[in-house]
Amino acid sequence: MGRLYPLARRRTTRRGLGRACRVGVVRRGLGYFLGACVSSACTAGAAKRAAPAPSTSASSTLDASAFSAAPPDVCPPLRLDLPAGAAIAGLDPARVDVDDARGSLERFFERTALLLRGRAKDPVRIAVYADSNGTMDFMTGEMRRDLQESHGDAGHGFVALARPWPWYRHQYVVTDYDDKAWDAFTVTTHPTPSLDPWYGQGLIVAQSKQSGARTWVQTAPEGSPIGTQASRFEVWYLAWPPGGSFQVKVDGAVKASADTHAEGEPRFAFVRVDVPDGPHKMVAVTTSPRPVRLLGAVVERDTPGFQVDGLGVGSLNCLCLLRESEALDHAIFQHRSYDLVVFHIGSNTWNQAVMDPTLCMEESIARLRRAVPDVSVMIMTPPDWGEHGTKYTPGWLKNAERQLRRAADEAPAAFYDFRGAMGGEGSMARFLSMGLTQGDGIHFNGRGGAFVADRLVEALGRAFEKWAASHPRAGCDY
Repeated sequence: MGRLYPLARRRTTRRGLGRACRVGVVRRGLGYFLGACVSSACTAGAAKRAAPAPSTSASSTLDASAFSAAPPDVCPPLRLDLPAGAAIAGLDPARVDVDDARGSLERFFERTALLLRGRAKDPVRIAVYADSNGTMDFMTGEMRRDLQESHGDAGHGFVALARPWPWYRHQYVVTDYDDKAWDAFTVTTHPTPSLDPWYGQGLIVAQSKQSGARTWVQTAPEGSPIGTQASRFEVWYLAWPPGGSFQVKVDGAVKASADTHAEGEPRFAFVRVDVPDGPHKMVAVTTSPRPVRLLGAVVERDTPGFQVDGLGVGSLNCLCLLRESEALDHAIFQHRSYDLVVFHIGSNTWNQAVMDPTLCMEESIARLRRAVPDVSVMIMTPPDWGEHGTKYTPGWLKNAERQLRRAADEAPAAFYDFRGAMGGEGSMARFLSMGLTQGDGIHFNGRGGAFVADRLVEALGRAFEKWAASHPRAGCDY
């Protein structure tokens, strides 16, 4: 049977959240939201909330639990070998390097070195926060394939258990749910009726409306390059006063159950089920009419390798990140400690009179580091904007890039000029003309997403090899 893991109760400041986020949807289309969290409850009030005290169980430095075996006497040079990136005739923008002058990627590089040395016991975990361009997992799915085909499939990682938008999906995994039996809420375009801040780090929740509501995750079909096996499932939920109960079934057999009712402030909890490594289907089904709020699921394997969590949320911007409960995020980040967190937002505008965009990004990064002090962070500029085929990058987007650059310098965080890697000025119009977008000049399709993802992974690989050259015994002496 699975095991139930309610985490320690943490207090969450709720003052000022009653009016919560207002999201201005300017236009709707396939995967297209241009919105903004503009309420003061989403910004300064959230930013000033006291951080919860770090748990003594948090992994903030490399310790013995992160690796195995004695240091080898011979320590050969390291190289992050990767499959050849997607080649598209007529499209070959100049390579852009990651700027990590402040050493912000140290943890990610150290964990990667342990993996390449064959001494890692845990996966190297990467999370990518993105707006609507991340809701179909095109870029993060390709990153996952690149890294797992080369250095070990450690499992799909995180996936939401409901779809706020019909096109929301993850690559190399099968997910679905009874959409009539669940509400799909997100911090941006589909907030909860009570406008509460309890969405979890994925910012998308499934909340049941009846007993017998089902949602499920299944390993990828046979023949897929990755994702065809799993040896562990976690179902994350909110322990809260109105909570109902649910069961977890794997391959049709009940493996665990949970009662999500809990007094006091809502808090993070999870059910874990271990299974023999192989193809599996996990189903969560409610067993009472009281509401069950599921914060997502995690699919893992008991093997070293990489995991890439695609945290794509339509209309996501920095203010909406701060709308989420820090206490809830703190518990989740300590439970699932990321080695690298990437922010790929900036295309969605917000009211700068409410909070300075640079300070907003700095506070979002500070939140992460209050939970995992040494986490590596990288900020990327948004994709170019080529709506209606325009060949000129709009001024508002360039201004957002300058703000993100300042945030990276101040936080500090690594920085990657994503638009530059696309080809710079007017590059999205070229992607549009070559059939690499969804026809709107804003959102990548599968081919376009794979192309830019390959360039990003290559840039991280170059940055790692540069670091490894100056740390010749990386992964040997830890």
